[in-house]
Amino acid sequence: MHIVNNAIAPKDQQLAMFSTPLLSVIVTLDGNARFLSQCLQSVIAQSFTDYEIIIVGSDALNQSANAISLLNIHQSYVIKNCGAGEARARNTGIAHARGGLLAFMNAGDVWTTDKLEKHVFHLAANPSLGVSYSESECISYCDFSKAYRKCSPEMAGTLENIVCKNAVGNASGTVMRREVLKDLQEISCGAQGVEQVYFDEQLNYTDDIHFWMKVVTASDWVIEGIDEVLTWRRVQKECVSKALVQHFEDWDQLIRRCQSLDPIAVNEIGSLAIAYRCVELAQYYASQVAEEHTVKVLLNRACQLDRRILNKTFGGKSIDNVMGIICRRQLGQVQGGPDRLQDRSRAA
Repeated sequence: MHIVNNAIAPKDQQLAMFSTPLLSVIVTLDGNARFLSQCLQSVIAQSFTDYEIIIVGSDALNQSANAISLLNIHQSYVIKNCGAGEARARNTGIAHARGGLLAFMNAGDVWTTDKLEKHVFHLAANPSLGVSYSESECISYCDFSKAYRKCSPEMAGTLENIVCKNAVGNASGTVMRREVLKDLQEISCGAQGVEQVYFDEQLNYTDDIHFWMKVVTASDWVIEGIDEVLTWRRVQKECVSKALVQHFEDWDQLIRRCQSLDPIAVNEIGSLAIAYRCVELAQYYASQVAEEHTVKVLLNRACQLDRRILNKTFGGKSIDNVMGIICRRQLGQVQGGPDRLQDRSRAA
């Protein structure tokens, strides 16, 4: 039976439950519930329509109440409460998904209307392809946007690109085959009993990077990108506002967890990976007023971790030159700006 808020769903939604959708869209609520309606509008506006929607979060039933009218437009959806954390929400969503393809989306993010269609064709045309991802751009609480990460079809093929450059970018940009999960599951015994776990629930905001590394090291599946912006990723306020020491602790924890997957490779690139994260965070702070001191702290920390970082990211320029570059690169100057989000999604 299809149940939402402990009530039986309308008859047309019950009938929809008898047919298995090709794709399951797993929407995770992790501090971005205020943007859920905008997120769902972009999902419902998809040109590809053979999918179900699964909304998961620690208080998903209450936080989704205002979006029920939108969800009723789409016949097949489920809302589930779960424990805290985005990894926990993803694992819960997977447990309730029926589709052969899985798409992940944070409630703060927005898709273009042709995103799912392009990923489905990408996967259908490449039988060895397990995870299809797209280029993303950032949107934030401050009404600016920036190019998030340029991807190329081969970019995610190495551990360095996945762990250091975070080539896949974010889970909201991905669609993957359910078969990818077969060799990657772990068993967790907790208050809910024995459960299958795929995303590491001990990691904060880095569980997706750890998962992509598992795909590369523990399976024969290929991860490949579509070189086109199909996702707008909302900068998570809670993530960037944390104390720097907490960021470093989270990144150190990610490297420790990755060492069990490929200790030799991770020992070689672990410090470089954290240096990349420092540069990324420095670029964010450079866009904020009066944050130049924090920018310099992060760039100095990156160089202390691994001197290769300046050559790999800024062509060997000095820290002072890099400061000048990124502090002048105001996010609001990116061509198109937030208005382009509305035009291209046609759902924002």
